[in-house]
Amino acid sequence: MKTQPLPSAEAGPSDEELMQELARKTPGALQPLFARYAPLVFHIASQSLDPGSAEDIVQDVFLAVWRKADTFDPGRGALRPWLLQIAHYRILNELRARSRRPQLDPDVAADVVDGLPDTTAEPRGSCLAGVQAGSRPRGGRTAAAPTTPGFEPCVFR
Repeated sequence: MKTQPLPSAEAGPSDEELMQELARKTPGALQPLFARYAPLVFHIASQSLDPGSAEDIVQDVFLAVWRKADTFDPGRGALRPWLLQIAHYRILNELRARSRRPQLDPDVAADVVDGLPDTTAEPRGSCLAGVQAGSRPRGGRTAAAPTTPGFEPCVFR
């Protein structure tokens, strides 16, 4: 298994310098941090979530980094653990939210759908049979034009 080297300050400004720039809302300060840490955050998030949700977590984490850059204190620790803590809590929040949403078992859903009567062919056929038999709509009035494509109102006496 090949491991990725940790981001180094030799590749550009240090994390602390970038966070100072980010705290001043300097355009372009987030891009190097995103390039350094987004793959790691995505990898961690994709261990528990599907790829689409993991991408959402990455976006949420870096939005939080952008918004809370002024709260980062390099005296309390490095950027990497601070950023990964944000990611950790975002992933947990997503998992908690999913556990509160009702999940329908796919097999149960298929059984429910299979148990429904097929009404697509029969009404059209009975309506056509009524027209061919010369029946008139009830009350001698015609129904309003249907708004749903493929729907034909059919009320005969």
